[in-house]
Amino acid sequence: MGNLWTVSQGSQNAYLVESGLPTFSDVPWLDVTPMAATIAPDGTSPLTVTVDTTGLVPGVYRAIVVLLTNDPDHTVVQLPVTLVVPEFQQGINAGGGAQTSSTGNQYAADQAYRAGQFGYVGTNSQTRSTRAAIGGTVDDPLYQDLRGKMAGYRFDLANGTYRVDLQFAEIQLGKAGERRFDVSIEGDWVLTGFDIYAAAGGRNVALDRSFVVTVTDGHLDIGFVPQKGSRQAVVNAILVTQLPEGAPGR
Repeated sequence: MGNLWTVSQGSQNAYLVESGLPTFSDVPWLDVTPMAATIAPDGTSPLTVTVDTTGLVPGVYRAIVVLLTNDPDHTVVQLPVTLVVPEFQQGINAGGGAQTSSTGNQYAADQAYRAGQFGYVGTNSQTRSTRAAIGGTVDDPLYQDLRGKMAGYRFDLANGTYRVDLQFAEIQLGKAGERRFDVSIEGDWVLTGFDIYAAAGGRNVALDRSFVVTVTDGHLDIGFVPQKGSRQAVVNAILVTQLPEGAPGR
């Protein structure tokens, strides 16, 4: 199925007649299951979309999943899919060991910063952990440990645009107002008076904050400063992802 073309016998010009139906082609990095299903009126059926980045060069890839139905009001449904393949991605599980998230992101074990690599900076930092379940996530191990009392984290990387995902959970304190701190990225304050317990709505609840930043000096620096009279600043995990040109949110 596709669009209809017609040719004028007099002028020999070709004309496109819009049929409203898309032209289909396979996208090798995308897979959809099931390919067909029968759904009862007012019923639902799950649709699984998976991607495989094997062999893809860094960049932004786009496709459309097209659903054909016998619903006279929705004969064609189009679902856009955007795949971002970054040149660089590095996660670190603050205060804990190496982990792989439910979405396949890799988090290295926590470590002190070394030139050319990544890690926490500052002396006398501390780690804490819990075995309690963490609400609001399926990636409990990323939130069950933390590092506190550090000056910050540094990532040595190429200049460019990056998304920084900061992942938090209050696993120690039992009420709002006990821990408030400020966070800077590349010298700009992105969180001020941040209270994990208050923002997440309780203890042992996952809370993420994401920021897009530009690096111009070969280092991505994240700073943590506790407010006066408050407990130390903490973070549970960090994920840094390069954003190619045209990536959503860039």
